[in-house]
Amino acid sequence: MGGPLSSPIPLTEGNLNATRSTRATRSPISQADSDRSQRMLGLARLEEQRVRTLPRKWEGRPGPPLELRAIRRANPGRTLGGQQVGKAAIAGWREVILPALRDEAIDAAVWPFDGSLEELLSTRSIVLCETYPADAYSYLGVDLTLPRTRKRASKRDQSTRARQASTLLAWAQEAKVERSADLLVEIRDGFGKHPDGEDRFDAVVGLFGMLEVVAGGRAAGNPASREVNDVEGWVLGQACEAEICPS
Repeated sequence: MGGPLSSPIPLTEGNLNATRSTRATRSPISQADSDRSQRMLGLARLEEQRVRTLPRKWEGRPGPPLELRAIRRANPGRTLGGQQVGKAAIAGWREVILPALRDEAIDAAVWPFDGSLEELLSTRSIVLCETYPADAYSYLGVDLTLPRTRKRASKRDQSTRARQASTLLAWAQEAKVERSADLLVEIRDGFGKHPDGEDRFDAVVGLFGMLEVVAGGRAAGNPASREVNDVEGWVLGQACEAEICPS
C-alpha cells in the first residue's frame, strides 16, 4: 500500500462528482477538440462492431492478441461478447462526456488523451477517466474466494461482499479517507440484499482505487504509446507492458 494522504478526504457528494484543480478557467474549446471527441466516439462504435464480428469461440475468453485493445492484452481476464458495457460506454460518451467537453464552463479533460494524470489534476477542474473495479481488487486487497475451499465466491452474494468490510475499512483508515456513517453501514452490511448491491460495492471499490492512484499509492499507468494515448485510452491504475508504459 502506498503512502497515506496528508489530510482526510471527506466522501461527500461534491468531491465524488469531480476532481477540482487549482485553475478555474480554460481557453474556449477549439474545433480540434470537438473533432477529436467525435473521432473517439466513432472509434468506440467501430470497436463494438468489430467485437460483434469475432468468432463466437472468443466470447468470454482472451481473444487473439492482434484483434484486441492493448488494455485487454494487459488484463486478459476482461471478457468479450454479450452483456458487456460497450453500449453503456457509448451512451456515456454521447450523453455525458461529449456535452461536458463542449461546455467550456465545465473545464473537463479526458485522461490519457489530454495529458498525464499529474498534469491534468493540476490544470483542469474535472478529469474523466476509465476505471475497472475488478482490477482494483488486487491492489486494495479484496479477496472474493471462500476461506475454506478457496473457490471464488460470487460478489452477487451479500455475505461475500460483507466479508470484504474489514479490508475496505482498513484501507480507508490507512489512506486517511473519512467515511460517512451511511457508508460505514453499507460496507459492513455488504451493501444490502437487493440485486444492485454488487453495483454499489463495485462503485466504492472503484472509488477507493481511484483515490489510491491520486494519493500516489499506485501509478496511474500513463501510457507512452502514441496509439494508446491518441486512440485507445487506458484504465486508471492498470499496469501495462513496458513498451506501452515504460518505467
